[in-house]
Amino acid sequence: MNYSRNKIELEENGYSVLADLYSDNEISRILACIENAEQDGNSVYENKGFVCH
Repeated sequence: MNYSRNKIELEENGYSVLADLYSDNEISRILACIENAEQDGNSVYENKGFVCH
């Protein structure tokens, strides 16, 4: 990826959106971790030691 445009946007706007940062497979895995944590009663946000494989 070429981040030159993102760097310029960040400098000019204070933010930049990174497109296609995660693959579809990675997004699915992340969502599964979040859903499993919610069902287990654990909070992904409160439990910093939470690791999903």
